[in-house]
Formats: sequence, C-alpha cells, structure tokens
Amino acid sequence: MTFAPAYSPDLTGIMVLIVDDNADSLDVLSLALERFGATVQTAANARDALAKALAMRPHIIVSDLSMPDEDGLWLVDQLKHRQHGGAIPAVALTAHRSRYNVLNSNWTWVSRS
Repeated sequence: MTFAPAYSPDLTGIMVLIVDDNADSLDVLSLALERFGATVQTAANARDALAKALAMRPHIIVSDLSMPDEDGLWLVDQLKHRQHGGAIPAVALTAHRSRYNVLNSNWTWVSRS
C-alpha cells in the first residue's frame, strides 16, 4: 500500500480570527492553525469578533454560525456593511446545518455534524 505524503501548509504571515462560543472548539482550531504557522486571534462571540476584525483586518475568519445573541451570519453582515479596503473571506462552522441556509450567502460550507 502506498501512502500520499503528508501535506503541511505554510501559513506563516496569515492572520486568522476564530469565532466560537465553545472554548474547546477555539482551542482545537487555534492549535491546529498555529501548528502550521498562522497567527491566531480568538473571540467567544460575534460582537467581540466584529471589534477584533475591524481592528486587526485578518486574512480570514473562521466562525461558528450558532452562537448566543448575535450569530455568525450577523457577524458577516456587519463586516459587509463596514468594509474598508475589501472583503474578508470567511469559513462557516456549525453543528446545526439544517438551521442555516448559507449555500447562497458567500460562505464556504464546513459542517461539524
């Protein structure tokens, strides 16, 4: 049996903002991305994420959709209305795929279910 060589992306210089109300998810995603060289900031809710995104202008946002109060869709909507100098790509994570219709909302779909 032949195995494909391991792929180790070089994310050095890439700033990622991870948004999730679950601390374990924040830790796992942060550890994984930092292992490949990314600079990671985290936020436990969409309001904090909005403030951090506007201040740091990350290269990408990885956000849970289902959070208390404002959700990940609210975050993306706020960023779209406050764009200065271009959009920030975003990846959506959720355990509640059936709750969200994001296929037409310019998100990359990744389901944790």
